Amino acid sequence: MMKWATVFSIIFIAFLISISVPFNLVIAPARKFQVVDENKKLIKKFSVRQHWYQSSLDFSGDTDVIIIKDGKVEFPKRSVKTNLVSLILGAINQFSSVGIHASYTSNESIGIFDSGYTDKWLYNGKGLEAGFVVLNKKTKPNK
Repeated sequence: MMKWATVFSIIFIAFLISISVPFNLVIAPARKFQVVDENKKLIKKFSVRQHWYQSSLDFSGDTDVIIIKDGKVEFPKRSVKTNLVSLILGAINQFSSVGIHASYTSNESIGIFDSGYTDKWLYNGKGLEAGFVVLNKKTKPNK
């Protein structure tokens, strides 16, 4: 009987240690893309906003960049050092405060803005697969 208690204790301690080990959680991977118009012509001047958020950790940030010459956008990887205990406790806290609509994930949004083009928002990298983003010219309203 004592042998099983010892084995269980060792396994339980190993489990506690393993969920306490810190690691880098990637919230948004590195991004690199160009912005073009409908004719695939490079747009050289525009502004970009990246916002990232990790719900369970209640960790967020944002960056605003103005591109003025080459139409290329680069954002570094966004990550946070955490462990499984923090993620689990954060998820429990989210659920207790928000209920069934709570979110536990990492999210990223990128907005691209130019006065002559329609604003464009991209979520969690969708739309960046080709390495470029197409902006559409604003249409003049009918009178």
